[in-house]
Amino acid sequence: MIYYIIDGYNVTHTHVEYFPGSIRSSREKLIELIRKKRPEGSRRNKITVFFDGQPGIESPQDKYVDIRFADGKEADWHIKKLVENYSNPRQIIVVTDDRAIIHHISAIGAKTMSTYEFINKLFPRQKQKYENKVKELKPEEIKEINEEFLRKKGLL
Repeated sequence: MIYYIIDGYNVTHTHVEYFPGSIRSSREKLIELIRKKRPEGSRRNKITVFFDGQPGIESPQDKYVDIRFADGKEADWHIKKLVENYSNPRQIIVVTDDRAIIHHISAIGAKTMSTYEFINKLFPRQKQKYENKVKELKPEEIKEINEEFLRKKGLL
């Protein structure tokens, strides 16, 4: 089993091009994408998303995504404590670009994933189709290309 812990606002604030709008709308879009894309892979894997939040903000219940608000403390503190108290930190991957979290949890044995890597899981790039077409050049085109090359090199 792999346990993903995501620094939610670190992802949405670092990649505003994917999460435009208000804090609430960007948060909701991230959660919805995680539900749909299932970046944690197997259903045996767990995923928790932490957000900074004011006391009294309730976490919406979700069947697949554990959504938590820091509720008075920074999400960073909660992420560190969760990793520290986990029975096998080697099963954890924390998604963040926050250097303090990265250093702290790496020392405990957990792994990290950059927000860029995580975004690529949510928005995989479409592979370009490469067509191997060879264009036959006419003798005058070859001569023109060679002359241009020699001019640029100062040899003509």
